[in-house]
Amino acid sequence: MSDKPETYFDLYARGDALADDIDDHVDRWHEEMAGQPNPPSLGQYLGLTDAEYRVWAMDGTALSRILTARLTGQPIDGSMTGTREESRRAARGDPATPARSWTPPGGG
Repeated sequence: MSDKPETYFDLYARGDALADDIDDHVDRWHEEMAGQPNPPSLGQYLGLTDAEYRVWAMDGTALSRILTARLTGQPIDGSMTGTREESRRAARGDPATPARSWTPPGGG
């Protein structure tokens, strides 16, 4: 058994925490680490690598993609490339967006 306490991401990866639970862990970090000498970064506290934390900080919905990248051994920066920009283009109706070229079943 490890002496290292379980992180939010350990719980999330095991299915014992939901994506929305991360907010409670962020709050707990603020409460527990206030005034502590040399506290862990928020990313470390949550159990995220620096690259994973950057992705999550830019897109709060990226946790499932981060987990998939970990499970498949894919580099997080490579697996995340373009997802946020593609979402922005789709929202604007940019014709270069893959979602724009999708045709529903039956050709409708």
